[in-house]
Amino acid sequence: MIAGVIGVVLVLIKTNQTERQQIFTAHKTMINWQAIIGIILILFVFQLGAKLFGTIVEAGLKSLGFSALAAMQNESQTGIRSVSMMVYGGICAPLFEEIVFRGFVFRKLQPFGVKFALIISSFLFACAHGNLIQSPFAFATGILLGLVAYRYGLKWAIVTHIINNLGLSIGLQLLSQKIVWIPFLTVGLAIIGLIGFILVGMRPLINW
Repeated sequence: MIAGVIGVVLVLIKTNQTERQQIFTAHKTMINWQAIIGIILILFVFQLGAKLFGTIVEAGLKSLGFSALAAMQNESQTGIRSVSMMVYGGICAPLFEEIVFRGFVFRKLQPFGVKFALIISSFLFACAHGNLIQSPFAFATGILLGLVAYRYGLKWAIVTHIINNLGLSIGLQLLSQKIVWIPFLTVGLAIIGLIGFILVGMRPLINW
């Protein structure tokens, strides 16, 4: 949390009032319900992909006598049991991270090209997670969030990030402990999202 606060403070120091207003108001077009549904389904695809990737990496590490998931699962369970950690992980972290990575870094790099700005800001976002299993998922999510911020505005990137953290990560994990069919629903929605991604791709988001 301290790192997030420091990041936001640095953004405030490095920007003037006009730039801070542009961070929250700049957008290319208005979002619609089709885009919202598509974005959420893509998040389901990323969540499922992250779990599969984590399972594969963990199997490889266990064969060498190591584990990457044990510490993550302990941290996750601790966060879910603590209301303050749920609020930070589900709301505060998305807000701080979007202001820093999409509101500041992505915008500052745009003069070098939108694609360059997307890749570098997403790479830095992935590095900030500092975890072998989370980083690829964080990079992919960073690309999506960058596209959302660029096309629909930073506010919608923040909303998307909160949906991912509070809804898909924390919320579904809590529900899956009480409702047995939630994991199957998650997989089903991920498959629908994957089919849509294959058929349509990112074209609605990258239509500069």
